[in-house]
Order: sequence, then structure tokens, then C-alpha cells
Amino acid sequence: RTRNGRFPAQRIPPGTDDKVLTAWNGLAITGLAEAGRLLGEPRYVAAAQRTADFLLHALRGPDGALLRTYKEGSAKLPATLDDHAFVAEGLFHLAGASGNLTYLTAAIALTDEALTRFYDAEKGLFFLGPAATGGVTLVTRPVSLFDSAIPSGLSVTCLNLLRLAALAEMYPLKSRAELITELLSAALDQVEAAFPYVQGSRVIAEDEQGDPMYEDAGLTPLFLRLTKRHAARLAEESAQQKDGA
Repeated sequence: RTRNGRFPAQRIPPGTDDKVLTAWNGLAITGLAEAGRLLGEPRYVAAAQRTADFLLHALRGPDGALLRTYKEGSAKLPATLDDHAFVAEGLFHLAGASGNLTYLTAAIALTDEALTRFYDAEKGLFFLGPAATGGVTLVTRPVSLFDSAIPSGLSVTCLNLLRLAALAEMYPLKSRAELITELLSAALDQVEAAFPYVQGSRVIAEDEQGDPMYEDAGLTPLFLRLTKRHAARLAEESAQQKDGA
């Protein structure tokens, strides 16, 4: 028995498929964001945010287009309808769970990309992929009409378009471009509001683009309030632990 047990250890183990798939991570974002929202569990929402941030930054081509796979620091292959649809849906849910408008803006942009890249207005169809990849034109473009173990990119894209239609009904006098611009502006305001320091008036340096960098003029009132609240919570938890001991 000991002699036979040595042979499996000497065999070359099978390869592990450890690449990152954009579409499947989009599904994960939806699940985590919805679980976090419904269960009131911020860890799940935070995990969804980390996943979304990774996809939106690491899985982009030189032209900014979404890519399909990632492994060992390299992203490649043009994204399909599934990739755009699943990630956009995840971002819609994540925007609702986190209140971060940056994700809503990204979801709208990905849905617009799907319309541009995969929709044929004459045939009224969404195709799975582009007409040509890597300089090679496909003989036929596949279409997925049915859900299976996972939903089809077509059905999720239709849901995303319905979400956009509902957003347009809320703001009937604004074009899609105006909505994206205003959402992006609001998202940038959210990011600025999250900074811990107030921007001063004195320029102390320039960044890589030559834009001025200003001194910090002290902590923001929001940061101070959050710091006091966090300190009070830590003190309360410490007192409870001492009482329990």
C-alpha cells in the first residue's frame, strides 16, 4: 500500500484554470450587492465594490473597451454581450446597495457599449460577439436566445435597458448624455466629499499633468464626525468585552 501510494504523488498534477472571467465576476457582483443590501451586511457590499473596481480598471483595453479574461497581470480578448450585460447589471445593483453613483454611471456606459457593439437594428438582434475579432471576420455571428444555468446575455441586456428606460422616465426632459454627465458630476462630488482634508488656497506643488496641488487646511467636519462616531463605537465594544469577561 505504501509503495502504490507513492505513484500518484509522482504524477504531474492537472492544470488549474485560474483565469478571471469578466461575465462571471459580474454575476458575483450582483449576488454580493443584493445579499449585502437585503441582509444589511456591509462586508458583502465591500466585496462587490472591490470586484467592480478591479473589473473596471484591470479589464480594459488600450482603447478603454471591456476585455473578457484576466490572468497573471494580463487582460485580453474582446468582451462579449454576456460580459457587458452581467457587469452592467452588477453595477446597477451595486449602485443601489452602496449609494455610489460612480457605479451607476459605469453601468449606463457599459449598456451603451453593448448597444453599439452587438445590436443589429435591421435584424432586431443582439449578437454574442463582434463581427470581427483580431482582424478575422466571422462567417456567422452567434445569438443566444435562451437562459440556462446562468441567464443569457440577451435577457440581462433587456433588463438593463428597462432600467435605463425607467431612469429616462424619471427625468423626461434630459437626454442620456445629460444624465450621464450629471451623474458623473455627482459621483465626483461624492468622491471629493469623502476626502478627509479641506483644500486650502495655497499651491504647494504640481501633479504630473501640471495641475496645481493645494495645501491641506485641516480635517473636514464629516471626517471629524465619523472619527468620533468610530471612536465611541470602539469604546462601547471594549466596555462590553470587559463586562463579558
